[in-house]
Amino acid sequence: MNTKLAHVVALAAFSMMLAGCGTTSRPGATSPEFPARDSARMKGGEFVNVANLRQIRPGMTKNQIYALIGPPHFDEGVFFVHVWNYVFDFHIGGSNDFVTCQYQIRFDGHSRVTATYWRQPDCALRANPPDVNVIPPGDTSSRPEKIVLGTDGLFRFDGAALADMLPGGRTQVTQIAEAITRDFVGHREIVVTGYTDRLGTDKHNEALSMARARTVRDLLVRQGIDGTTIRAIGLGASQPVTQCDGVEAGAALVKCLQPNRRVEIEAR
Repeated sequence: MNTKLAHVVALAAFSMMLAGCGTTSRPGATSPEFPARDSARMKGGEFVNVANLRQIRPGMTKNQIYALIGPPHFDEGVFFVHVWNYVFDFHIGGSNDFVTCQYQIRFDGHSRVTATYWRQPDCALRANPPDVNVIPPGDTSSRPEKIVLGTDGLFRFDGAALADMLPGGRTQVTQIAEAITRDFVGHREIVVTGYTDRLGTDKHNEALSMARARTVRDLLVRQGIDGTTIRAIGLGASQPVTQCDGVEAGAALVKCLQPNRRVEIEAR
């Protein structure tokens, strides 16, 4: 069962899924290659939450990075993309003056962080990020990529039809379809799996999760994805991300269970 709580994830809340011609640096490269500053999607930089920036470490997933500092600032792809680039502003002392810095995150074949870099050396001191070491990238030849979308941001409360989809949710799915068409040419299968939290009956939750998965599948088809390659599955509350043991029933429990209310899109 879902409620209207604001949500981002993902891959999944994926305004990051933009058509792309970003940097082509390889994940194992030793010297970072930064894109031209004027090729960023925004004219100026963005003031980043430094506390969130300091949390970034090797092994973190793309979804976790997105939740901390948002989507990349350049037109990057999604599937099997190993580099995200950002442009951040930092205030100088207590003045209104600021310095602009380019920041890069590299991922291995499992979509996990291997290293971070600053184009301007002094920017590392301003942000004071943790040290990182490069981890050898994994094999990407057959590994699927999964995008997780929180259904609180996809559908109205307890809704599952296309008419129940929120404008932001429709945009996310549309961007995913564009990313699949662009980055995953020749995909063999796309699996759309719906999940709910444990609130409500099993019968209701299974039906709701399946209906939402089918709606997302249908919207992908409307965007040009071959429907014969898409499977929709509804698993209800069977695979929770979090348990929330000890949380009393009510708004706090609904909020705690939010990660369980999701739709996963896996491209193989």
